[in-house]
Amino acid sequence: LSRAVEAYPASAVALMRLGLLRELQGQFPEAERLYRAAVEAQPEHADAHFFLGRFLSASGRAEPAVSSLETALALGADGAVLRSTLAQALLSSGRSEDAARLARSALDLDPESEPALAVLEAASRELGRTAEADAAAGRLRDVRAVEPETPPGSVDERAVGSPD
Repeated sequence: LSRAVEAYPASAVALMRLGLLRELQGQFPEAERLYRAAVEAQPEHADAHFFLGRFLSASGRAEPAVSSLETALALGADGAVLRSTLAQALLSSGRSEDAARLARSALDLDPESEPALAVLEAASRELGRTAEADAAAGRLRDVRAVEPETPPGSVDERAVGSPD
């Protein structure tokens, strides 16, 4: 990937992929630099803004995350993951009403989105909407009960197939 970025320094896709690799390796400043370079290389690339916004949100920088994620949405990116990521950033920046609205719209696309249900529960509690919060919490429990998480370091046989 590093050679791809050297060969195609204006490729947002190559920069995002290398950024993701660096993020997974724990090289966070380098990951952020690469995500920002992807946005600078191709400012109209919606996914570049999404990757930067997702990273900023995960890094606790809600306001710049909201800006990047809203740009991704304005450029035509969409989906439950984008909407729930933006909803989380909005919630973190104190915009509970907007967060609840986006979480609901993410759930319209994916009714079992755990991040969207979690944001809807938290935003609804902050807004004093106990019934909506309790309903989201119940749905979240139901979703998690259907597909239990695989413990870290173990292999989910459904994903790789049975050894038989």
